[in-house]
Amino acid sequence: MFLLVKDSFELNTPLGKREIQLLAGDITKLQSNEKVDIVLTSAYYGDYAPIVTTLIGNLKDNLNISVHDLAEDKDVDLRSQFSCWVSKPLPSHLPYHRLVCFEYIRWSSSLVDQISNMFRAMMPIFNNKDTTVITPLLATGGQGHSSLKVLSGMFHAACEWIRAGLPLKCLKLVVYSANPSKPTSMVLECMNLFTKLKSKWQELENMDSIAELEGGPYDVCLSWAPENRDWVGKVCHHLLQENSKLKIYSDEFIFNHEDVWQKHIFHIMKNSKRIIVLLTPSYITNSECLEQFSIALCCNKLKKEETLVPFYLETIDSIPSYMILVQYIDCRVRKADQTQDLLLQQASSKFLKPSENSVSESLLFGSWAQDKDNDVVDGNRNITYDIFVSYSHSHGQQPKELVEILQRNHPEMSIFFDVSELKAGNLWQQVLYEAVGKAHCIVAFISPAYLTSSVCQEELNIGLGRHFVQDSVLVVPVYDADVELIHPSQSSVPVVDIRNERLDILATKLVQLVKLRKNNKSIADIDMLKKEMECKRSLEFKDKFKLEGGHVVKNLSAQSGDMQGNVVFSYAPEMVCLAAIMSAIMKRHAPQLSFYLLASSQTQRRMHLDTADLVVVFISDQYLSSPYLVEELHTVLCRQRTVKDSTILYLIQCNHKLPEPVYLHLLPYNISLDDHFWRRLKGASSNKNPKYEIDIDGMAGIYRCTPDQNLGLTAAAHDAIFTLSIKGQGSTLPYSIENIYRLQKEAQKISDDMIPLKDHLVTLSSFCHDIVKKFGQTALVGMEQTSTNFTELTKSSDQPVDQTLEELVNSKHGDDHDEQMRDKIKENTIQEADESTDHSIRPPNSVAESDDVCIDDTTAVKKKSMTCSIL
Repeated sequence: MFLLVKDSFELNTPLGKREIQLLAGDITKLQSNEKVDIVLTSAYYGDYAPIVTTLIGNLKDNLNISVHDLAEDKDVDLRSQFSCWVSKPLPSHLPYHRLVCFEYIRWSSSLVDQISNMFRAMMPIFNNKDTTVITPLLATGGQGHSSLKVLSGMFHAACEWIRAGLPLKCLKLVVYSANPSKPTSMVLECMNLFTKLKSKWQELENMDSIAELEGGPYDVCLSWAPENRDWVGKVCHHLLQENSKLKIYSDEFIFNHEDVWQKHIFHIMKNSKRIIVLLTPSYITNSECLEQFSIALCCNKLKKEETLVPFYLETIDSIPSYMILVQYIDCRVRKADQTQDLLLQQASSKFLKPSENSVSESLLFGSWAQDKDNDVVDGNRNITYDIFVSYSHSHGQQPKELVEILQRNHPEMSIFFDVSELKAGNLWQQVLYEAVGKAHCIVAFISPAYLTSSVCQEELNIGLGRHFVQDSVLVVPVYDADVELIHPSQSSVPVVDIRNERLDILATKLVQLVKLRKNNKSIADIDMLKKEMECKRSLEFKDKFKLEGGHVVKNLSAQSGDMQGNVVFSYAPEMVCLAAIMSAIMKRHAPQLSFYLLASSQTQRRMHLDTADLVVVFISDQYLSSPYLVEELHTVLCRQRTVKDSTILYLIQCNHKLPEPVYLHLLPYNISLDDHFWRRLKGASSNKNPKYEIDIDGMAGIYRCTPDQNLGLTAAAHDAIFTLSIKGQGSTLPYSIENIYRLQKEAQKISDDMIPLKDHLVTLSSFCHDIVKKFGQTALVGMEQTSTNFTELTKSSDQPVDQTLEELVNSKHGDDHDEQMRDKIKENTIQEADESTDHSIRPPNSVAESDDVCIDDTTAVKKKSMTCSIL
C-alpha cells in the first residue's frame, strides 16, 4: 500500500503559493522524503484505543506510534480551548514531526463546529510559522459523518483561512484506500467533488486577481469610530479635492458577532488600494475598531505594498503598542500657523502622491518615537545602504544639507535619511534597526539632543556594536554643536570635528572612504560580542543570586504571595517547553499572577501584548525566522520605550546562533540559556531530571528540560517576579540596544564619569589618514579598484601629509598582534564547544573554561576585551 496524489489546488497569495492536495491510500505510508510538520488524528475524549480500522490503529501497527503514550506526555494541551493537544517531537525517522489529536465528547458538537475549531486551533499551533499538515477526513469513522461533507467543509475552511493569512503551506487530505491505483467508488466520488470545489475556488481566485490588478473595487477604505462621523466627511472632502474620481468606501462597518472572522470587512479592505484609519481616542477604546485595525494589518502583510496609513486626528494618551509600530500622518493642529483644513489637505496630498525621496519636503509624517521629534522612519529592508545618517531632528540644517550634497554630487550612493527613506505605513523601528545594521557607513551628528535621545543612542549603539566585532562598517561621529562632556563609551571611536569643514568636502571624503571600505570587507567576529555580554550577565548573576542546597535563590526576594498581574510569553514553537516551565515556576511562587502563552486570534494576541504587566520573550534562531514574531518583539520594544516608570520587557536568549543581524545580539537580555556558566553550575543542581506538571489553562501536561536550562529558567522566574514587584519605580532598560563599550568598561570597573569631548576630537584629514593606515596594504587594492585619490583624501588645506602612502602601508600599528589575539579567542571557544555536552538546546561558543565566572569565586570577574579598532 502507498499514497497517491489524485488532485491538487494551488492558491496564490502575497505570502507565497499554498496548496491543498487530495490523496488516496494510507497516511502511514507517507515517504520520509515527503515529511510533513503535523499529522492530524481525532478521538473521543480520552479514548486512544488502537482500533484496526482507524488511523490511531494504523499508526500503532505500521509505525509503532502509540497515541496513548504520546497523550501521557503531551507537549501542549489545548483541549480546554480548542479540543486538541500537541505531541512532543516524534523520532526523526518518521514522516511527521509532531502529532495533533482532536478530542470530542460523544455527540457534543456539530460537524461545522469541529471543522471550524480545527482551523482556529491551527493559529496558536502554527505560531506564525509556515506549516505542512496531513490529515484523514476527520469525524468520518466512529462519528459516521459523510466523507463528502467533511471533504467539502475542510476544503472551504482551508481556503478561507489561507486567504486570511493562516500560514498553512500545504494541506494533504487523505481518503483511505487499500489500493490507491484502483480507486473505490468513495475515492472516485471524492475526486469528483474535489474537482468541483477546485473549479469554484479557481473562479474566485481569478476574480480576485482581476480585482487586485485593477486595485480592487475601492481606491480608499476608511476605518473609523461611530463618534467620529464628522471626521469622515472632512477627510473624504479633501481626498476628493485632490482626485475627484476616487472611489472611497466610507460606510460604517457592521460586525457579525456570530462569525469568528469578519469576512465582509476583510474582503473590502483586501480589495482596496489603500486603507486610512482615523485615529482618535474613540477609535482606540472601541473593540470593533481595534478588530478593524487588526484586519487592516493582515491586509498590510498580504499585499506587496504598504496599504495601511493612519491619520492621527486627535491626541491619544495611551496608544496600543502594536499601533505604535505603524507610521501615521499627523493631522493635529499644534502650531499657531496651522489650520485643520490645511493639515488635512497636506495629508491627503501626501497620501495620494507618495514622496519621491525628496529631502526638502515638508515633514508631514509622524513617528510614535517621541524623542525622534515625531519624524518618520522608512526604508527598503532589502537595501544595504552606503551611508546611514543618524541625527536628532532638533540638530539644525547640516544633516539635511549633507544629504542633499551627497545626492546631487554622488547619485550612485544610496543614502538612508529618515525624512526621505521612511513613509507612513512602515514598521519604523524594525526598518531603522535593519538599515543601520547593514549600512557601510554610519555618520552620527553629535549634539546635546542626540546624546539624550534614546532612538539616536540606539542607532549609535548598533554602529558601535558592529565596530566592536569588526564588521564591515565605518562609524563616523561628527561634531559641530555645543557638547562639552561625553560618556567614556562614546569615545571608543574618534569624533570628527567638522566646525571648520565645508560640507561638500566632508561629502566627498565620506564617499571615498565608503568605496575603500567596501573593497576591504571584514567578517564580523560575533564571538567577541558574546563573550562581553556573557561577562555582564555572569556579574549580574553573582550580584542577584546564590546557590543554596542545589537551588537558585535570589538575594533580594519579593513578597510575591499576593502579587497580581498579567504575564505574556512570546516564543517560537520549539521553545514552548521552556516558556511553560518558566510560567510554572513563577506560578509556584506567585500564584495570583495570570499567564498567557496562547491566543485564539491575532487581535487577542495584540491585546495581550499591549496590556501585559510583563512580556517574556524567548529569542532563538527559530523565533527570528518568523516575521510575525519579530514584529511582536519590536512591538514590545516600542512599548517599553514609552513606559518610563516600569520594566515591562523581560528578554531570554536561547539557541541564538545566527551572527546577523548584529543588533539582536545587543538586546539587553536578562538571562541567556546559551551562557556557558549554566553548564558549569548544573553539577551543583539538586534536580538532575527536571520535570514539571503544568496546569495552566490550555497548556496542561508534563514538561521536561535539562538541569542547566532548569537553573536558568529558575533564575529568570525569580528575577521576573522581582521585576513585577518594583513596578512603578522606574524602568531598568534605558535603551533597547546595549552599548557594548559601556558594558566592557563596567566589567573592567573603569570610571563611569563623563569626560571632555575636546580630548577626543580629530580633524577630518587625520581621521581619513588613520583609516588608510588601518587598512594597510589592502588600501593599495582599494585605490586601484575605486580610482580614489588618497593623497587628496588624507590632505587638508592647513595640514600637509606627513607620511607617504608607502610609509603608511609599511608602518607597524598592531594589526599582527590583534590577529593573534583574535585567533586565540577563536581557538579557546572552538575547543570549549568541542568539550560541551549534548543538550536539547546547545549553547553556542562562549566563555572559555576558567574560574573567571565560577559562582563560588568570591573575587569579581576581571575581564579584558580583545578588540581591534577598525579605524
